[in-house]
Amino acid sequence: MRLAAMAALMALFAGGCGSAPRALGEHEDGAILFVVGALGDGPCYSGLRGGLASERRPTFTVGWGAPWPLGVFNLQNRWIHESAERRLAELLRGLLEHEPPPRLVLVGHSAGCGVILGALRRIPDQRRVQTVVLLSPSVSPHYDLAPALARVEGHMHVFHSDRDWLLRWRTRVFGTYDNVRVAAAGCGGFAADALPPELREKLIQHPHLPQYAQLGNKGRHWGPVSRRFVAAVVAPAVF
Repeated sequence: MRLAAMAALMALFAGGCGSAPRALGEHEDGAILFVVGALGDGPCYSGLRGGLASERRPTFTVGWGAPWPLGVFNLQNRWIHESAERRLAELLRGLLEHEPPPRLVLVGHSAGCGVILGALRRIPDQRRVQTVVLLSPSVSPHYDLAPALARVEGHMHVFHSDRDWLLRWRTRVFGTYDNVRVAAAGCGGFAADALPPELREKLIQHPHLPQYAQLGNKGRHWGPVSRRFVAAVVAPAVF
């Protein structure tokens, strides 16, 4: 029953999941849920999906918010954000309520990271996802990570870059996902000093390194979703 319920929920909430029942029937380890950025899914994320390809665990794309070309409203509209967070939380609750719960990995890009963080706050305290990966998160650096980290069994990996000029400009001028006019955490990482030690050790922050350019990630906003970078750097964090 657990796999059937998982497949049904994935079909309801995740985009492009026509193969969900078959895939989940073959992979009892769980799944990777990829939450797209504010402008929605598209060819820009094909590299990420290719880099995450694994025979052990399938990847499903979770869409949210207004569709293209209205995606600009997804950047900072609080009603849209809360709706997306509630829907993802509902999906997670449905998947994690079975025993034993499936091993879930959440991967988000840009504003999708905010959806993940907000959704984790909304699931029961006793439920845990395995791993969270945030790529260029557009939330503010002082966003309260404690509720989300408390619902992560392993680690939360944050990939950020001080060369992400697009994210830096936009969030300073128009505000972050959580409506703070400051360079987002995707530029310089999260301020983690206020976190309790047991939660702080779950947070692993990865600044951009010069050698990542050889993997297709030059530090710009879309760099961390390039296929070679995901396969060589991000996937090892997940698996």
